[in-house]
Amino acid sequence: MPSQGALSALVAGVLLAAAAVFGWDTFRDSYHLSRAVQGVGPAFFPRLVLIGMAGLAVVVIVQELRRRSAPLSGEGAARAAAATALTVLYGIGVATVGFLLSSIAFIALMPVLLGYRRWPVLAVLSVVYAVAVWWMFERFLLIILPHSPWFATF
Repeated sequence: MPSQGALSALVAGVLLAAAAVFGWDTFRDSYHLSRAVQGVGPAFFPRLVLIGMAGLAVVVIVQELRRRSAPLSGEGAARAAAATALTVLYGIGVATVGFLLSSIAFIALMPVLLGYRRWPVLAVLSVVYAVAVWWMFERFLLIILPHSPWFATF
C-alpha cells in the first residue's frame, strides 16, 4: 500500500496536469464568446481557478517530497477513490444535465461521503449554495454556465 504522502503527491500531480490541460483549453475561440461586451470575459474565472489549483498542487508535491508519511489505510484509500469518482461524475454531469442540478447533487453527496450525516442541513446548503453560485455567474458576471436539457433557464 502506498504511503499517504505518495498518494497525496500523485493526486496533486494529476491535478497539476489537469490544470495545465484545462488552462490550455481556455484559449479556444469558444471561450471568447460572451453576452458581456466589456469586462473580464468568460475565460477569466476558469483561468483564475486553474492557476490557484496548479499553485496548490505544486505546494502539496513539494511538501510531500520533504516528509515521510505512514502507509495509507484501506478506508482512507477507498474514500479518496470515491471522492475522485464523484468529482469525475460531477464533471460529466455538468456537461450533460447542467451546472445547477449537478452542483446540488455534488454539494449534497460529497459531505456524506466524508462522514457528515445531517441531511436537512445538507439539503438546504446544497440548494442555496448552488443557486447563489449559478446566479452570480449568470446574472452578475454574465458568464453562461451549462444549462439543463430539461429546463430553459437553468
